[in-house]
Amino acid sequence: MKIRNGFVSNSSSSSFIVGFTKVPKTQSDLMAIMFPMNAPADILDSYFGNIKIEAIVARVWSDLQMSKPSKVCDIDRELESCDDLRHIEHDRTECDDVDKKYRLKYGAAVQWTDYPDWGKEYRSALNRQYKKYDKEIKQAVKKFKKENWEKLGLEGKKIYIFSYSDNSGEEALEHGGIFENLPHIRISHH
Repeated sequence: MKIRNGFVSNSSSSSFIVGFTKVPKTQSDLMAIMFPMNAPADILDSYFGNIKIEAIVARVWSDLQMSKPSKVCDIDRELESCDDLRHIEHDRTECDDVDKKYRLKYGAAVQWTDYPDWGKEYRSALNRQYKKYDKEIKQAVKKFKKENWEKLGLEGKKIYIFSYSDNSGEEALEHGGIFENLPHIRISHH
């Protein structure tokens, strides 16, 4: 059994890609969009804590004021970080073949970092693997957007990206469903 002494963190964060038909001009406009059926003094009661609706709207309003609509490259980069899109099989064949070749040459108990020729060939294979993987991720994002962007209601919208974390008192912002009345995608970074 392993026993850990010291602080253990189980924090998470999430990004939200949110579409606005029209960017709110005031905090009241944002309130009407985010929580059309609630009064500002209402409480969002969730497993992760209670927080006044007006505090949520004030925080999102502040974040909105400090940003501009996201560019396509920013949206794509955020989607590339999505775990669901990153479940692409890694083809490690080339790196494994390099390892086998040099383990036969130098012995099974050594590492590629111990031999410059092995290290150079291994890093080259690894770089090719990363480039291939990055290309596959970009293709997965392109496919996801083509198949889902319109369905999710994000087509033609002004897109903003918000990020909240449950390790800094933002549990309700991250987990409370605050963007449920807007077209959005939640990307969990656990």
